[in-house]
Amino acid sequence: MYFMLSKVLLVVLLLLMLPGCSEKEVVPSLGARLSGHSRSEDKLWSVVRNNDVINTWVLLSLPYFPDMEAKGVTTAFDEITSRIRKESEDPNTIVRVINRHIYEELQFSTASDGMRSMSALRPDTVMQDRKSNCMGLTLVYLAIAERLNLPIAAKLTAHHIFLCYNDGTREFNIEATNGDLDYSDRSYRSLLSNPKSSPRAYMRKLSKAEVFGIYLTALGTYLGASGRYNEALDALEKAVELFPGSPSTNQNLGLAYKDLGKMKKAEKFMARAGELDPDFWQAHRDMGLLLFRRREFQRATHSYLKAIEAIQAAVMLRSPGMRIEQAQSGTALTAEMLEEQVVGILKDNSVSIKDLYKQAVICFEAEEFDLAHRVLNHALNVDPNHAVIRLALSTVCFRQAKYQDAIKYSQVNGQYPGFYSERMYRPGYLIRELRSCYHELSISYLKLKKYDFAIKAAQKAIEVAGPTPALYHTLGYTYERKGEKAKATEFYKKALQLDPSFKPARWDLSTGKTLPGIQNWVQSRLLAVLANGKGHENLQLSEDDFNRLVTWMDVYAQRLGSFSEHQEEQLRRLRQRMAPLLAE
Repeated sequence: MYFMLSKVLLVVLLLLMLPGCSEKEVVPSLGARLSGHSRSEDKLWSVVRNNDVINTWVLLSLPYFPDMEAKGVTTAFDEITSRIRKESEDPNTIVRVINRHIYEELQFSTASDGMRSMSALRPDTVMQDRKSNCMGLTLVYLAIAERLNLPIAAKLTAHHIFLCYNDGTREFNIEATNGDLDYSDRSYRSLLSNPKSSPRAYMRKLSKAEVFGIYLTALGTYLGASGRYNEALDALEKAVELFPGSPSTNQNLGLAYKDLGKMKKAEKFMARAGELDPDFWQAHRDMGLLLFRRREFQRATHSYLKAIEAIQAAVMLRSPGMRIEQAQSGTALTAEMLEEQVVGILKDNSVSIKDLYKQAVICFEAEEFDLAHRVLNHALNVDPNHAVIRLALSTVCFRQAKYQDAIKYSQVNGQYPGFYSERMYRPGYLIRELRSCYHELSISYLKLKKYDFAIKAAQKAIEVAGPTPALYHTLGYTYERKGEKAKATEFYKKALQLDPSFKPARWDLSTGKTLPGIQNWVQSRLLAVLANGKGHENLQLSEDDFNRLVTWMDVYAQRLGSFSEHQEEQLRRLRQRMAPLLAE
C-alpha cells in the first residue's frame, strides 16, 4: 500500500514539475477542451485581474479577431485620456468634460446595426469608426474612467448595460450610448421583464470580471449568428466562468450547446437562466422549443405557459415609457379628480409634450387607462412620430386589450423607434411573441392529443395579435384530428383567404391529408421561397415536385420536426468539407 501511494505521489510531482504547467493547468477547462485552445480557467482570470480595462478588452478579443491592431487601440486611449486630463481633473466637471470629448468632439455614437454586428465589439474597429452599441461604448467609457481614476462602474439591466458615478457624496447614472445623465434607476429598471422583481444580476455595481462576462456573452452571440459555432461556445463558456449569475449568459450558452446538438447541456443552462430570473420569458420559451424538439411535449407545455405568464407580466407591469422620468403624484387621486385634470390639460394649448406624458403616467399608475389614452392621443396629434409617446400609447392599448393598436403604435413607418432594437421589451414586439408562444403551446397540446386545449391556445393566439395562415392551419388540422371535417375545411379556407399562396392549406383541401409538423415547416424559409411563385435563380418546382417534397416532410422529416442530431452532425461535417469551395 505504502509503495503504491509513493508511486502516485511521484507521478503527481512529475506533472507539477512540467514546464509552464500548474496544478490546475494539468486538466484544461471545458472551454479549452472543446475549442482546442491550450487555455485554462486560471489564464482567463489572469487576463482579467492583471490588466487594465482596455488591455483586457484587447486580450479577450484577440482569439476571435487575430488580425486586430492592438497597439493602435491603446495609443488612441492614451491620447483621449491625456486631452481630458489637461482640460480638467475637477470631480465636479470631469464627467461633462468626458462626455463632450467622447460624444461631441470625437462623435462616438450608436451604430445603425449596433445590436447585430460583431464590428461593434471589436476594439480597433470601435476606435476607428467611433460607433458601437451599449456594450462597446460602456467599455470605452470605463477604460477612460479607469485611467482618470474616477469612481465609475457599470450596471446591468435586461439587454442593456449602462454606467454609474458614485464618489460617496454624489451618485448618478450615465447612459453610455449618448452620455445622457437624466436616467434614474427607476427608468432603467423599467427595462426588466418584471420591473418589480430584482434578480441579483441586475441594477447593481458589476465587477470587472462580470462586465467582461457580459462582453463575451454579446460576442459569443454574434459569433454564433455568424455560423462560428465553436468559437461562440468558447466565448460563452468563458462568459459563464466570469459571470455565472447572469441569466442571459447562461441562456446564450444553452443556445450554443443546442446549435451544436448537445441537448442535455443546453437544457442545463437554459434551466439555470430561468432559475436566475423567473421572469426571463425567452429562457422559458427556448426551453419549450428544446423540449418540443426532444418530443417531451408535456414538459414543453409547462415551459410555454411560464413564457406566456412572463410576457404578460412584462407588458402589464411596465410603465408607459422610460425616456422621461415618471411623475410622482404624491397623493392618491380619485377618478373624478383625474378626469378634471385631464380636461384641464387638454384645453391648455401651451402645454408641452413632456407635461402631457407626465399626466398620462399619473393616469396609468391609477389604472385609468382610458384617460391615459386620451392624453397620449392628444400628444400624438402634436407629434405623430414621437417615439416615447407612441411606446407609451402602445402599452396603454395593451392594458385596454386593444392588441392590434398596441402593435401599430409600437412602430413609426414600420420601424421600432429609439436606439433600442425591436428585441427590447416593446409592447408590439411582446404581443407578437405572445402569439407565437400560444401557437407553440397549441402545437404541443396537439402532439399530446389534447385537442380542446390546442384549440383554446390557438384561439388565444388569434385574440392576442390577430390571425396568421399558420394559426388557421393549426386550427384546421386540430379539428380534423377531432373528426370535425367541416370545421377543418373552414379554417383551411381562412388560411387561403389570408394568403392564397399558402400551399399547406391548399394541399389539405385538395387531398384531405395534412402535415403534422406544423410549426416547423410552415415557417420554413425554403418552402416560403418555393411557394412564392418566383422560384429561386429562375428554378421552380412543378406542382408534382412540390407535393413530393411536402409528402417527404410529412412522412419522414416531421417525425421530429427537424433533422435528427445525427443528421445535423453530418451536415456540419459536410459544411466543413465544402468550406474551401464556399468561401467568398
